[in-house]
Amino acid sequence: MQAANLSSKKELRFHAKGDGKTYRVMIFSESKGMMPLQKTFTAGPEWSEVTMPWTAFGIDGSDVMAIIFAGGPQPGPFALQVDEVALR
Repeated sequence: MQAANLSSKKELRFHAKGDGKTYRVMIFSESKGMMPLQKTFTAGPEWSEVTMPWTAFGIDGSDVMAIIFAGGPQPGPFALQVDEVALR
C-alpha cells in the first residue's frame, strides 16, 4: 500500500450497474491514516456514469494508497458491475 501521487488527475470516473442498492467507493490516503475515506453511490439496472472528485473525499490525490469498490453499507448479498474506471 505505497502511496501514489495522482494529483495531476482531479477525479475518479467509472460506469456502474447493479441491483439498485447503495455501494461504496473507499479510498485509503496516507495523510488520512488507515481509516478509508468513503462515498456512496447507487447503481441501478442500466449502466450509468459516476464521477467522484478527490475533493469529495477531502484529499487532493497526492497520496492515494488504494481505491476499493465495495458493497454496503448494508450487509447481505449484492450485484455490482464496474467498468471504464478512469482517473481524469
